[in-house]
Amino acid sequence: MSAILYVLAAEPLGQALLKNNNIHGIKIPFSVKESKYFAHADDTALTVADKNLVTEAFKIFDLYSQASGEKINREKSEILCLGSKISEKELEQFGIKPCENVTKLLGIYIGKDKQLCESLNWDEKIKKIKNNFIFNFGSKKELTLPGRATVFSTLTNNKLSTEEKGKMSKRSRDPAINKLREVKAEAESLGVPESIINGMQAVDDLAKAREDYCDNKTSTPSESMAALIKDTLEHPWQNVYEEGKTTWNISPRMMSGNLEGYVLKFLVSASKSKNVLEVGMFTGCSALGMAEVMPDDGKVVTCELDPYLVDLARKFMDRSPHGKKVEILTGPAIESLNGLAKKNEKFDFIFIDADKAGYCDYFNNGHMYASVFINVYQFKYFTSYLHLCTITLVTILLPYHSSNNSRTFDYILRYASQELLAPGGTIAMDNALFGGKPYMEDRPPNEGVTKFNNMIVTRKDIYYVLMPVRDGIMLIRRKEDMNGTV
Repeated sequence: MSAILYVLAAEPLGQALLKNNNIHGIKIPFSVKESKYFAHADDTALTVADKNLVTEAFKIFDLYSQASGEKINREKSEILCLGSKISEKELEQFGIKPCENVTKLLGIYIGKDKQLCESLNWDEKIKKIKNNFIFNFGSKKELTLPGRATVFSTLTNNKLSTEEKGKMSKRSRDPAINKLREVKAEAESLGVPESIINGMQAVDDLAKAREDYCDNKTSTPSESMAALIKDTLEHPWQNVYEEGKTTWNISPRMMSGNLEGYVLKFLVSASKSKNVLEVGMFTGCSALGMAEVMPDDGKVVTCELDPYLVDLARKFMDRSPHGKKVEILTGPAIESLNGLAKKNEKFDFIFIDADKAGYCDYFNNGHMYASVFINVYQFKYFTSYLHLCTITLVTILLPYHSSNNSRTFDYILRYASQELLAPGGTIAMDNALFGGKPYMEDRPPNEGVTKFNNMIVTRKDIYYVLMPVRDGIMLIRRKEDMNGTV
């Protein structure tokens, strides 16, 4: 909003808006602070929690306009309403035109089209960084040219990672590929010969070709499974989250997919499991896959907290003749497991894919009686507090918020290991490679997955193998269940 030009009126205007207890700004997630008033030069912006508060704000605008002798330039001002609509009568009252889609606020694009805002913000930020930051700002901060290029390549790589969010790909989890892209971006900024740049790209392409080759040499999914995978990838998760139908912003990358799904199917089939427990169903890809290789009297009991996902997955199950083997328990996992334990239920197969910080607790609380499949969502993607766009700086510094459910899963594993598991099974831990963190030199040794992996190799009563499938699956069995006899 183009506001008061008279500089002596701008400061008291801002203070009047900030100190007015009747005007509430937009609360910033994970903070007690509110976003309410921005001012830069002769531009003033006000963000309020409710459109009804705009009238209160205009009373202050009018008062300070009279005091300063200047007027608000209503022709150049805009009002952007999100989450509700503003009527023609209200617009006429304010005398300000509506912002239809996207506008620029203090150098950042905001609006109703989140994808467009993200694209515009990234394009502008990268353009500015490439010239001004690398060659001007960086020198003032006593950064070497390679250092400046590294900062730029990191930001560029973050953009690439953001653009790939939602794709079923192992590459974004592979630190070798991410490092290659950083080096490639740095080389491009330093004017390295094109042949070297092309060689780096060829390595990236080879990694993609290897991944595609493995996918192509894996059995194709059933018709029902193929439809489930396709619908999960194409589902409007962002819209579902913004409409409040899910409790967090879900990414389709949480789905096991066809390749990892077949690994699970092989494990279930080879162990001749007839009873499988899954905690955390998502859209049912793994549950349906395991049910497809089980006998007619086999059963997959899967626990899911989110009612929206329960309804969606049930629709997928009903399309398959094997869906009848899948029983979905809705609600907190602890309550579901407690109920199963009281019924003296026993399960053959369990796979752990939960809060990584609690891996050691989960394993130590287990008695290695069987294998369990726990598939719970660790990450809640951080979205803009305005629900407009992912602001570039926030995207770089805060890509996600991780919830700490260690105590919850301590209880889950206690129920599973002591009450629910049949003897003679296999424990499988997902994300054992965890994006390369366990074997990267600059990572602390006490991180959840790293600490767990280090703990496992000290155990004398088990055998273990880490398979580089997607983000790593570690299989663990008691020695007494594997040692042969002579």
